[in-house]
Amino acid sequence: AYKDGITKLNNKNYLLETLNLVVIESSIHFSLLMIGFNNYRMEDDYHQYNISKDILTHIAYNLINLNQERYEIGFYTGDIFYALLDHSDDATTFSNNIVDLYGEPVTIDSLSLDLSIHVGIYDFVYGTSALDTLSYAEIAMYQARKDKDMGYTTFSEDLLKTL
Repeated sequence: AYKDGITKLNNKNYLLETLNLVVIESSIHFSLLMIGFNNYRMEDDYHQYNISKDILTHIAYNLINLNQERYEIGFYTGDIFYALLDHSDDATTFSNNIVDLYGEPVTIDSLSLDLSIHVGIYDFVYGTSALDTLSYAEIAMYQARKDKDMGYTTFSEDLLKTL
């Protein structure tokens, strides 16, 4: 099962399979972006589920439109999406575009929500395993969450020292 039931995007299983193949074909240069969204949780479980589902679908739609089928976009888990980009120089541009897209409140079912977006970027380095590639992108995303209201962080070895 490589598709997410709600967003209809490729899922975490697909990402892991793809990363394993890309790492084997290590002549390919790419960047992995982990894209986390915050601030849409609700206290009411019933509304929480429906609103969360609608928000995830809304985000998936916007990421696909922003992407224009140039890169692999998928749903990772919870409130995290991913993007596999062919060229690392596109990573910051794509990250800025995502942040700009959600700079204004989003209206879902008459609710106005201020989403915060945090993007972690890992530019693949030859010899890095698929799991480390995934881990490094996640570390960068969580660092972006820690450092900024909205924005992105590119992974560096120094981030490992802050764990």
